[in-house]
Amino acid sequence: MVEIISIRFKNGGKEYYFNPNGVQFQVGDGVIVDTTRGMEYAQCVRANNMVDEIELTAPLRPVVRAATQEDARTLEKNKEREKRAFAICQQKIAEQTLQELHTEGIRLSIDDFGSGYSSLGVIEKIPAAVIKLDRSFLLNQEDRERQVKIMRRIVDLADDLGAQIVCEGVETDRDVELMREIGANVAQGYRYARPVPEKEFESRLTENAKAG
Repeated sequence: MVEIISIRFKNGGKEYYFNPNGVQFQVGDGVIVDTTRGMEYAQCVRANNMVDEIELTAPLRPVVRAATQEDARTLEKNKEREKRAFAICQQKIAEQTLQELHTEGIRLSIDDFGSGYSSLGVIEKIPAAVIKLDRSFLLNQEDRERQVKIMRRIVDLADDLGAQIVCEGVETDRDVELMREIGANVAQGYRYARPVPEKEFESRLTENAKAG
């Protein structure tokens, strides 16, 4: 019989037997072990117990030592680095995909521009054909002169990039006036139509096509 502990390197991963090297471990304890990838942090999932040598499929490696709080902090930092690296890779893949769609002639649209994550940084990354201004621009009437200047610059920027501006949430004549003042020519909102069922929309689209 030999004394072992079982460890895992990640939740739900495979269990590995290690020689506790004379140390008494409890379930949940962190341990440092020597693997083919170097020193690694693992977690004890089965405390010290005796097993028959027949159960061992490979020679037992000894635990190097019990993990410290500093080891645990280092592990968390490494996990955060991995998450950031993965997020960057995902972003690069998304940007490449969007560029390929643009190259194929597929029109891309940026929704709710000016709110949340939809900002100037998004315009830099996405070759959009349409930029839809968030309704919050129309609602901010406290300093109309300043608001008009900001919105005009956005319209000019979109024009320089070859993108069309669409004003979202146009509901009143005052909204239309502001839209015209900044040089925007396309809008959507209750001022023109409310949401309708798909069949009614298709019917209206057909009628407009015949009239035009």
